Amino acid sequence: MSVDQVKKELAEQYRVMMGLAAWKHFETNILNRIEEQAVKDEDMVPLDDLSVSKIAECRGRRKAIDKIKNDLDYIVNGLK
Repeated sequence: MSVDQVKKELAEQYRVMMGLAAWKHFETNILNRIEEQAVKDEDMVPLDDLSVSKIAECRGRRKAIDKIKNDLDYIVNGLK
């Protein structure tokens, strides 16, 4: 089996996984909630407590979720 075939099969398996109720639950109740909370946390930091480390922590969580979503999008849509 060629590398391209393996990648296409992997992409199809991810598509199937992402159609399952368990994935939709994970995405909605975990990934999206973490991302929303990070945005809220960043927006709610009082100005007198504003620090680079607090902002970096919130941005780091958001960037991690974005990376997961981008990687999944590439696997599912970029490897057709």
